[in-house]
Amino acid sequence: MKHLFILLSVVLSCFSMIAQTNNNHFVGMDLSMLTKYEEHNKPYLDKDGAEIKDLLEWIPSIGVNTVRVRLFVNPTEPNAKAPEGVCQDLDYVTRLGARIKAAGLNFMLDLHYSDSWADPTNQKLPASWNDCVTVDQKAEKVYNYTSEVLNTLATASATPDLVQVGNEISYGIIGINVHPYDNATDNWDGFVKVLENGCKAVRENCPNAKIIIHTERSGNAEQTLYFYNKLSNLDYDIIGLSYYPFWHGYMDKLEETLTTLGNSFPNKEVQIVETAYYNSWFPSSGTTYNTSTTWEASDAGQKAFIDQLVETLAKYPKVNGLCYWFPEEAGCGDDTDWNTTNTATVIQTWINRGLWWPEPDAKGHWPTSALYSLGKYSTSALDNINVDLSNNRQKYNLSGQRISNPNRREVYIQNGIKKIGL
Repeated sequence: MKHLFILLSVVLSCFSMIAQTNNNHFVGMDLSMLTKYEEHNKPYLDKDGAEIKDLLEWIPSIGVNTVRVRLFVNPTEPNAKAPEGVCQDLDYVTRLGARIKAAGLNFMLDLHYSDSWADPTNQKLPASWNDCVTVDQKAEKVYNYTSEVLNTLATASATPDLVQVGNEISYGIIGINVHPYDNATDNWDGFVKVLENGCKAVRENCPNAKIIIHTERSGNAEQTLYFYNKLSNLDYDIIGLSYYPFWHGYMDKLEETLTTLGNSFPNKEVQIVETAYYNSWFPSSGTTYNTSTTWEASDAGQKAFIDQLVETLAKYPKVNGLCYWFPEEAGCGDDTDWNTTNTATVIQTWINRGLWWPEPDAKGHWPTSALYSLGKYSTSALDNINVDLSNNRQKYNLSGQRISNPNRREVYIQNGIKKIGL
């Protein structure tokens, strides 16, 4: 019994250390507007009211290890400038990316391949690419542009660790249309060729980065499966999903999709690269599902949603990433009158999904409760480890999951001792 107690102590101490330093979960924030808020807003505060001097240096203290930033080709184009939040050109992203890397964080680059928002129904060719008419021309442009971007970032010590080749491309990319179901207008060959060129550029110029293919059909397992089956020969690493319950449905819909992906693509990792929830009011329009009866639009409701999402994702071994969209939102960006949109300096509309309150007091912006729930995902995979001490030959990976044969050079734990597979 004494030996059993000692063994248990060793195993648990190993897992405790893993939870702090070696977890394999990407816990992220899309902080694409951080620079603009820093220029115009009062400081961000922590839950104790202390001023956060540098948000990028502070977020690791709550378990966040990854920052996502979107990139537009030319957001100064007249047709691109009007939409809110569109300002991230290569210079902007390079400067922010260098700060992210200097803070010791993972940098996720979100390539929109557009001058403005690229989402399911908006995948427009950048204005400067209008001479690209054929699929071959578009594919070549994507390859050259991606290579140029990655080389620029590398030169500035801002090499990304994860790269999204496209943003929410469920229905196509740069004017090449597909659908997550059979449709007569689909051009899957052209679509895949463009993606192949983007992925090739990442492999050649940023070989250590993981490639994400990002869609937003997380509430429909059948359509998600259809889409990724079409990419069976594409060289990428991670299935990236957007999941907003007010558009994609309740958690059971997400779970159905995650189960389907895990069973169908065992060699792919899965990440929720976008999620968010309301903290103050539920919109009267623009949503598909009224989820306010499950998670009310309040501080408590936003936290309850994140807590449940973290708990849900922890059940799926292939899911290793969760990224919150626009947590830095804190009102419109005007320091004096938050209700006067004509003087707003960052955005024109309070979207009310951020993780800081938009009404600053004399000191700065106070956090919502959900801010501190997000970081729990960094250790959630270790919460329910079931170690079988009766079988000293059993091996566990650094997420606490049983394994049979460790990969070459993989660190694992057996009999309470850390070992390396050969």
